[in-house]
Formats: sequence, C-alpha cells, structure tokens
Amino acid sequence: MLKIEKIIPGGMGLATDENGKKIFLWNALPGELVEKYNTTKTKANFSKAVALKIINPSKHRVNPKDECYLSTSPWQIMDFNYELKLKQELVVEIFKEHKIDLETPEILTDNNSYHYRNKMEYSLYWDNKAEKIQLAFHARGSHRKVPVQQSSIERPEIFQTAQKIVDDLNKEHEEARKYQSLLLRANQNGEVSGGLYENKNPTQFLKI
Repeated sequence: MLKIEKIIPGGMGLATDENGKKIFLWNALPGELVEKYNTTKTKANFSKAVALKIINPSKHRVNPKDECYLSTSPWQIMDFNYELKLKQELVVEIFKEHKIDLETPEILTDNNSYHYRNKMEYSLYWDNKAEKIQLAFHARGSHRKVPVQQSSIERPEIFQTAQKIVDDLNKEHEEARKYQSLLLRANQNGEVSGGLYENKNPTQFLKI
C-alpha cells in the first residue's frame, strides 16, 4: 500500500514504499492510498508507475474527460480549483528550493480547462482489425501507441484537421509506419497549419 504524500511538477503523485524507495505515480492525488499499481520504470532509488486501484479516492478527484488523459493531460483527474491550488503550491516550493521566499502567487486564468492548446503532435497507429490508420499518442512510460478517438485539450479545429488528414491517408491506402508524426497548430482565428513527417526523413512535406 502506498500513501500519496504530494504532487510534484508534471502531475505525478509522490509516495515512499516500506523500503524507503520513492515511487512516482500517475493517476494519484495527495492523501490517496494506492493498493495496486503498474511499474513502468525502476531505478535503484526510485520507480515510476501508474496507479490502478485506489481505496480512498480524494474528494477532489473527478472522472477524466478523455480516455487518453494519461498521455496528454494527467491533471484531468482533479477538479479545476484544486488543480490551481496545487500549481500555486508547486511554484512556491520551487522558489524555496532556490532560497527565494515567495508569497502565494496569483493565478491568471480564463477558467477554460479544455480546448486550450493551440499546438498538438500526434503519432499514427495502424489498426490491424480495421486495416486503417488512426491517430495515436504514446502511453506514459512506454513506446506503445494508444489510438485515440477523442481529445479535448487541443482546439477542436486541430483535432478535426488531424482526423481529416488521417481519412485522406486511408483513402490513399498509406501505411502508418511510413510516418513519424503529425504536427498541427491553430491561430486565434482557428486556422490550422502544420506538417506530416516521414520516418528517416523528418522534413515537412505536407502543409495544411
């Protein structure tokens, strides 16, 4: 059983096992008890893992909006106000580590916790069953690709454009392994631009 002591920069929960080893866990909030977890990386003095079973969920825990939240936005597991509070505390802690006293900083926000990114990079995944390319992200702590049908952190125009590009690739019977990534940006007007990069030749050859 691991008790989450605090959140560290990036959104992982910190715990210490019975041997004094530090365990950094995705999908875990301060105060929670993690009964089951999957280790993704281990070193002599620390490990990284994903919490799988929590027996006392935090009152600030919420259901993530996206299935791919661990790959894209691990903060989705907490309510927005609690997220802001934790980030305030992290800023103060970082300054203290550099021997600088800082009062609790004011956070300026538009209160929009979704569709805020104007840039996104996708991987491409070959679905053997459907025999077509799908958008994907890398699973936390691995090189495994996770196909995605929905992502709510980037502007909707970006995701819609990415889906259209994949549809066009499938019409041409292209193979996912040919490509390294798909990088897209959107301006304030929602106009999308970007490039599709080939493996072993990371040069932009497709402009949106």
